[in-house]
Amino acid sequence: YDTQRWKLTPATQISAIKSVKNALRDAGGSELTVPRNWEGPALGFQIGPVVEADYGDAVLRQCQPILLVTPPDFSIRQFAEIAFRIGGMSPAQARGLSESFAENPSWLIGVPRNGAETVQPIALRAGTGMLIESAGEHGGERQVSLLWNTSNRYYQLSGKIPRELAITVANSLQ
Repeated sequence: YDTQRWKLTPATQISAIKSVKNALRDAGGSELTVPRNWEGPALGFQIGPVVEADYGDAVLRQCQPILLVTPPDFSIRQFAEIAFRIGGMSPAQARGLSESFAENPSWLIGVPRNGAETVQPIALRAGTGMLIESAGEHGGERQVSLLWNTSNRYYQLSGKIPRELAITVANSLQ
């Protein structure tokens, strides 16, 4: 990785899916109930600014911890389960992963929209991270994403790199 490009993205706010109920229905998740107060602008993320280093085959992003903006009495675990169902996971997979994501809701930003083949917690020097592996588009190379937090930073490393390299990079950052 001899060529790196840097990019700074200003702080932004992202609204969650305009209609969580419709997206869940379209994904076949009609067995789950979406609270009425989740619809509209009361649900989203405040991110940034984000510093991005592009190394060609991999991109490392970092920012201050991502803030999840929620309505009153919001269940992060329930939201994570619904987000995974919308992303194409089975009910059992979504339920199983929702606990890990409830502890670190900013990880939801890094989950691919077209689903992932592998989503698993990984022990890192900074704590627990989330490793996401997806098949490449049109049979291409696998995409690896590793998401983790420190007390004052959110990191996302993504690219066509071996999972071992992603873990090594994460463990080298403090």
